[in-house]
Amino acid sequence: MPAVRFRLSPLTTLKLRKTYRPLGTTLALGADYTTQLGVWQFRSDWEDPLLGGRLTIKGSELAVAKTWLLQLGVAEDLVTRLRLRAAVDLSSGAASARFGFRTERGSKPLSLVDGFELRRLFALDGRDGHAKVEARMTFKFPEPDFELSTERTLARKHLVGMGDVSVGVEEINLLMEY
Repeated sequence: MPAVRFRLSPLTTLKLRKTYRPLGTTLALGADYTTQLGVWQFRSDWEDPLLGGRLTIKGSELAVAKTWLLQLGVAEDLVTRLRLRAAVDLSSGAASARFGFRTERGSKPLSLVDGFELRRLFALDGRDGHAKVEARMTFKFPEPDFELSTERTLARKHLVGMGDVSVGVEEINLLMEY
């Protein structure tokens, strides 16, 4: 039977969020304080559901981004992601624009050996409350090793080898949304 190994060294962050909904758009303002580093990071996102773009201010950079997802050919899970991003540094006036595309599979198969990630939000003050705990964990399962001996003995030998199940807690965050 495999053992379960826990790795508990999460990053902990205090996340403060305030959301406004002016003129059918969504404006989200936030600040993240990483406790291990003692660093504040401020962010803002402005989403427009009509055009589907996102306006972001991060530091002194003002950026607008738009992403399109296009299905390719007959295969249902083969898609191309087109992305347009334009930005200007408000302090220096330097501007940039990028257009790119990437072909990818629409759904990624679950791999127990390579591991998978689980993200969960837990409400602390009721279903519609403002305080939540956000957790991110990774799970990895061992690759089974099966061996069959063909030696002529009274008892044939079957050997099944397994490693340990790994559970890593990567992040535990306190999220305050208003």
